[in-house]
Amino acid sequence: MDKNDIKEYEQVEQSFYEDLLSQFKGDLVFYSATGSLARGDIIPKWSDIDVIFVFKKWNTSTFRNISTALLNNKSSIKIGTTFYSVNEFNNISNLDPKTFNALRFIADGLYKPRVCYKQVNITNPTDEVIEKVNAVEFSKNLHSFKREILKGTVDSSEYIMFKTLTIMFKIMLLRKGVRLDGYKKIWKKAFTDFDLGEMEIITPEIILESPQMKEARINVYINFLVWLEQKSRI
Repeated sequence: MDKNDIKEYEQVEQSFYEDLLSQFKGDLVFYSATGSLARGDIIPKWSDIDVIFVFKKWNTSTFRNISTALLNNKSSIKIGTTFYSVNEFNNISNLDPKTFNALRFIADGLYKPRVCYKQVNITNPTDEVIEKVNAVEFSKNLHSFKREILKGTVDSSEYIMFKTLTIMFKIMLLRKGVRLDGYKKIWKKAFTDFDLGEMEIITPEIILESPQMKEARINVYINFLVWLEQKSRI
């Protein structure tokens, strides 16, 4: 990986963080990069920057402040934001699957928050809670996955197909007690632990390097549906 690529991602995230600080001033009580940047395994031209942050409470300027910070990003690197008020964040029923996953990595020391005030509860969710969340998340991603295939080879987004399938692999592995993150690790482990029939391994690099082959690769995604349907009969 080119050091200049890493530096660009780090600079974009740093600038966004500083913009949030200036917009929210003392109201920003938690902030952490997550995902590939936090793990140190970004894929240039593929990875987004994912961040989770918490502020003291909702007010009329909240969305304007976040929007201003996002608009100040002039790079081609997208920033994905997940955000809460303190009261929302401290109520576990309000958290989405991405946040649940981030909390586990924060507890393990893999993700290191830039800001973490005492009023923010960093709770490592129980396995029972994770399973309930993952059941909903798997269903949501399965339907999104099928919708992208339905759009056809011209309009469908392979990025979405690949990402949603990776999330489903990740959940399947979690149900076996295997907790992984990162596209390559998840796909490699899925093919090791599951008999995936006619499927083939796809990577972000393959998608970026040969977009003209998307139509052929759609068969791989359909083969996952065939495998899943057959597995459900057991």
